[in-house]
Amino acid sequence: MVASVAHLSPPAPRTFAEFVLTKSWQDIGMQVHRLGGTYQGFSGQGHNAQIDFTYRGYQFCIQEAGRILLLRVEDSRCPDIVLHEVQHHFAALLSSHLSD
Repeated sequence: MVASVAHLSPPAPRTFAEFVLTKSWQDIGMQVHRLGGTYQGFSGQGHNAQIDFTYRGYQFCIQEAGRILLLRVEDSRCPDIVLHEVQHHFAALLSSHLSD
């Protein structure tokens, strides 16, 4: 009898928030530090720019798609409470209606 081996694929990235790009990439990078995240780097330019960082053991990416910022976590199993913390933190910077 041959035992089958399950091939588990790694968890897929998950987009969990979108914001209109209203601040500079420098401001967004500073917000990573205010969150308590570890800045991993900036890459690209124009409509292909992104910032990578880690927070509470998870890898995150803020990626520009046109004038929209996509917040993504690399591990789709990241707890919702962590996603909420990251989303709320960046909403304070990027959503003017929340800071009024």
